[in-house]
Amino acid sequence: MTAPFKLISRQEALAITGLPESTMALLIKRGQMPAPQPLNSGGRRKFWHPDVFYGWLERQLPDTSAPAATATSSTLESSLRTPRRRRTGSGVAPDAQTRHARRIAELNRID
Repeated sequence: MTAPFKLISRQEALAITGLPESTMALLIKRGQMPAPQPLNSGGRRKFWHPDVFYGWLERQLPDTSAPAATATSSTLESSLRTPRRRRTGSGVAPDAQTRHARRIAELNRID
């Protein structure tokens, strides 16, 4: 007989990881976190099996036994970051700056 286990609800997963609910939803949507499963077909409440949840969580944590491991950036945080557009000195994105320049040139044309 297998040992009993306690399923992990979304609220418990949020408490364990410390992630905001929106971040967890985004990770699930992107396939970067396993989705919780209903206990029966048509069930509204969904849960993670502890082996699935903690297995995923363990893969996200940096290996602290290796001397080169640093705790400065988490794998989770880095996977969520989207590259930002480089801004110019004026604080406007380069493509927006180009559009603004074209529009100003159009407005300044004398017919």
